[in-house]
Amino acid sequence: MAEPSRADANRGSGKGVGMSLKQVAEALVARAKPGPKLRPLAERFWSKVERRNPNECWPWLGAKGKEGYGRVHRGDRRMVLAHRVAYELAVGPVPHGLELDHVKARGCTRRDCVNPAHLEPVTRRVNLLRGDTITASNAAKTVCKRGHTFDHVRQGKRYCSTCETDAARVRWANRSHA
Repeated sequence: MAEPSRADANRGSGKGVGMSLKQVAEALVARAKPGPKLRPLAERFWSKVERRNPNECWPWLGAKGKEGYGRVHRGDRRMVLAHRVAYELAVGPVPHGLELDHVKARGCTRRDCVNPAHLEPVTRRVNLLRGDTITASNAAKTVCKRGHTFDHVRQGKRYCSTCETDAARVRWANRSHA
């Protein structure tokens, strides 16, 4: 089989005109070489933390995502949450299936806090129920909108027996008149 000509190698790119195939290959390899070495993750990470009293929040001074959580490059072109890196550097890996919660009971009130003492691995459910979320506020309710106690559970959803009975009576009455 015939080797591609120089014109074939340069076709459509507008670059490398007048270069041999070997020169084009060398240029591609040179372009793919990694840039300057990054400092170790721990060194880069802790330089962007405002360390305070161990009981206080330690704000992340680096990049933040749109939700306010700190973000840091791991070194392999991936961005990860800064509080997760803090926990992994200070304590160890987060157990599989768990996520880190900023624990209010320990004084943590900031999403950009990276103090490992304020972080605890918990299930997603526990994390949602501890937070200021709609899920948490609904789970905290003990009575229905009419003031009756939730006393019945069906398929994981809580109901008030009084309102369920009243609704069934209305449905029955509407059916018998139809």
